[in-house]
Amino acid sequence: MSNECKQIHELASNLKRHKFPFNNSEIPLNGIYLWYQGQAFKLN
Repeated sequence: MSNECKQIHELASNLKRHKFPFNNSEIPLNGIYLWYQGQAFKLN
């Protein structure tokens, strides 16, 4: 993983996570959304 990707993962890991099913009213209307698959959010 490149250093840039690692930095993005580290920054994103501090953000609030929403899991399915989720409450639509808790999702910001404006923002950048990151979708993880399975264990993809874990750094090695």
